[in-house]
Amino acid sequence: MFEKIIVGNENHVDRYQDFSYEYNLGYEFSDNDSYIASLTMASIGHFCYNTAESISNILMYIPEVVTERQYNYFVNNREMILKYIDKKATAVKDRDGNLVIETLDDFDLIEK
Repeated sequence: MFEKIIVGNENHVDRYQDFSYEYNLGYEFSDNDSYIASLTMASIGHFCYNTAESISNILMYIPEVVTERQYNYFVNNREMILKYIDKKATAVKDRDGNLVIETLDDFDLIEK
């Protein structure tokens, strides 16, 4: 598991870049690529999430195939996820090289 806490003026994309470097994925994200980085990681099979404590929201990026380990992480951290007022997820699927993105705003759908 790769988990990083962002403080101060740090950007989510910096942590995605760290992940790419650590696992030699070859991605080079720019400062404005936070959303693209999240989608990219989900498209290659990683469950990702970003939180914003100040506005109580969590944005999850769910790969097309969720592994048992990823599912267990979700289940084991369900209470942490539920504490956020705004819970959203983006499900990412690859269809012949094109990303198909589905936004889920309902926690029951996210959980399924």
